[in-house]
Amino acid sequence: MPDTDLSEEELAGLVRAYSAHRQRQAHAPDLEDRVVERLFAPRRRRPIARLVGACLVIAAVVAATAVALVIHERGTVAAESTDWHVVSISGDGDLAGVDCVAAADCWAVGAGVSGAAVIEHYDGSQWTRVVGPDTGPGTTAALTAVTCVGADDCWAVGSAGPTGESQSTLQPLTEHYTGSEWTIAATTGLGDGWLVGVTCPASNDCWAVGASSLDSIGDTMPLFVHYDGQGWAQVSNGSPVDQGTLASVTCVTATECWAVGNTNPGPGPAQDIGPGGLIERYAGGSWTTVPGSTVGELSAVTCSSGTDCWAVGYSASGPVVEHYAGSSWTDASGIADQVVGDAVACSGPGACWVVGYTVGGQPALEQLEGGSWVVPNSPSVPGGSGILYAVTCASATGCWAIGADLSDPTLQPLSETNGP
Repeated sequence: MPDTDLSEEELAGLVRAYSAHRQRQAHAPDLEDRVVERLFAPRRRRPIARLVGACLVIAAVVAATAVALVIHERGTVAAESTDWHVVSISGDGDLAGVDCVAAADCWAVGAGVSGAAVIEHYDGSQWTRVVGPDTGPGTTAALTAVTCVGADDCWAVGSAGPTGESQSTLQPLTEHYTGSEWTIAATTGLGDGWLVGVTCPASNDCWAVGASSLDSIGDTMPLFVHYDGQGWAQVSNGSPVDQGTLASVTCVTATECWAVGNTNPGPGPAQDIGPGGLIERYAGGSWTTVPGSTVGELSAVTCSSGTDCWAVGYSASGPVVEHYAGSSWTDASGIADQVVGDAVACSGPGACWVVGYTVGGQPALEQLEGGSWVVPNSPSVPGGSGILYAVTCASATGCWAIGADLSDPTLQPLSETNGP
């Protein structure tokens, strides 16, 4: 066992959490190095080779998001109204994206243990696995995000590629739901790469972001693609950033959108221990790079209005939380550490949630309440270990968080809600 200040149980949980990412498509082969760098920074001089070795198994198939981190101050508990509970889901695999049209109409997507994409639907009483389109023999596919304009108009994005091949062979995958079934939409001309986030201001106006492969060692370029009602096409970002990855996108209106991710200065992932955060804004018909207030990478962004946006992320020195109030992005940190998260959602101004997992490999939920981050009365996962990858909120008491139950040798989906 590595000589660290963490207990053997905490280390085992951390490795389980990392291993869960194996079921999701890669975009950051060096993620495990950056997380270990942060978690073990005070202990870096001590031998941790065996832990790092265990984490390296995810190098080619880590989650399609950069790491975000938000932590609560110990001992602070949210009000009883924020209680969450687990809602069972059958089948194997993990879930990476979720969105709700209404309280009784939600979709979640991810990847199965077999290597096929997974689609789940919630009808108000239970989650049911839905048969999705076949990506073809010898192909591994994963869906990493989903968004819905209406009950009969949803999009899911991810990637697909030859089973067993490197991430440089992956190609963007888009699937469309029109009320009766999911079908694959053509992505001709998008090249090699993968999509991580998606949002649709209207049925004929969708944006998806991710990364394009530049080489076989993991260097990537930010990827923007747009759907105009007829098909998907790549769009230039018009910025000087030529290496990096986009992890999340959201639109306030059809003419104002935000995307976040990280830059990758290279050369290659082995040299890239701490990429910088990347913020892109769509306004005036084009994407441009906007300065942030921190140096860490960003993995998720959401806006309750044009003057209330939140981005979360991670740096070698700790959590990254940025807030946009209408003029510029400012540092909104001031939060402790020890919990790693993946996503953020807001049901209204100042009413936000971040989800992820603890160092011990347990699901984590954090709530922004009264300007401070607090921990709710979180449910216990049946086996004790789990990770939450995505969150969506239709209302203050209508949020869903999804991910994976890590306690079973066969990866199992995990869903939690603060609703009925």
